[in-house]
Amino acid sequence: MKTSLTILLASTVMMLGCNGTSDATLHMQNGQQMPQDTLPPADVPPAVQPPDQTNPTNPTMNHCDFGKTYQGFAGTELTAGRYDADLGLETARFKPYTALSTEYPRMLNNTPGLLASAGNTFAIIPARWYVEPQASAINLYTAYRIAFQGCLTATAGSSFGTAPTTATATTQCTTWAKQFWTRDPAQAEIDACVKVATVDTSTETNANRKWAYTCASVLSAADFLTY
Repeated sequence: MKTSLTILLASTVMMLGCNGTSDATLHMQNGQQMPQDTLPPADVPPAVQPPDQTNPTNPTMNHCDFGKTYQGFAGTELTAGRYDADLGLETARFKPYTALSTEYPRMLNNTPGLLASAGNTFAIIPARWYVEPQASAINLYTAYRIAFQGCLTATAGSSFGTAPTTATATTQCTTWAKQFWTRDPAQAEIDACVKVATVDTSTETNANRKWAYTCASVLSAADFLTY
């Protein structure tokens, strides 16, 4: 009796597998075409048509490649309802300590002594973890101290033995800005640097330290500390 029931059950399963619903899209049943749903499920956002990429006035022309599509189960468009962010939003992010620990020596050709002990100040991240670094008054002040220490070594030579003037500061500020920021500085940025060299350090009598303060002001700017 058990053998007969087992054979009967197996035959039923085989018949369902051959004649029942077999189409992954659930549009075929018993060999007949079933009417398709005309509305997407409530939890699936409607597909968004990409903007016209041939329109030169379209602000999203340089965004992601709209020609690529990604489909999930049941033909669901995974990118439906997603919007491209404006270009340039992922900038001015504070560099992690792992980057700063190599950036200072690369820019200054020397390694400031304070740098090795500043890991906790810049929130050094454990292995296999990542936390977005955040700027604060403490790590900005520490960044300036590290920059000044390194700049004091970099400007210890005789070439910086003469106090800066407007002309010499303009030249050196431009050089440092290009080196530290990897871009050409604006005139207002050069003027601010020259002010540090000629006005803000007026009480400093040592020429090398004047240049070091000026160097540190450029090396502590957001263009160096962020990416």
